[in-house]
Amino acid sequence: MGSYLNSLVPCKAYRKEYGSPYFVDKSAMLEDLEERIFTSTNYICITRPRRFGKTVAANMIAAYFSRAEDASDLFDNLKIAENNQYRKYCGQYDVITISFNELPKRCGCYEQYIERIESRLLQDLIKAYPKAEISMDGI
Repeated sequence: MGSYLNSLVPCKAYRKEYGSPYFVDKSAMLEDLEERIFTSTNYICITRPRRFGKTVAANMIAAYFSRAEDASDLFDNLKIAENNQYRKYCGQYDVITISFNELPKRCGCYEQYIERIESRLLQDLIKAYPKAEISMDGI
């Protein structure tokens, strides 16, 4: 899997949360997202104060929709599995995951970080879609 396209990072992070003794099933929110996939309102902004679970929610969303790995074992026992559309959406989409929580090593500023993201995302897209004629300069 890629660095940003269908990354395994959110799946691994959500698995870790799922195994926590304080895990709370919030998978029912995925039904609201499923309804928006093929509409013009498919851009969603999730805002909450600090420490209110935005990263956990983002990891859940990516783990659920992403083709990165079969995460049905995670979701089969959660509320979302009761939805009759569950199998239609779980693991069926290419998901791009980018976290801006911290500046990684070897990036002295956010401009370098953005350049790194662009480069790696282009690499992921070229690998996933070799017939799309994507070039490394983004044109």
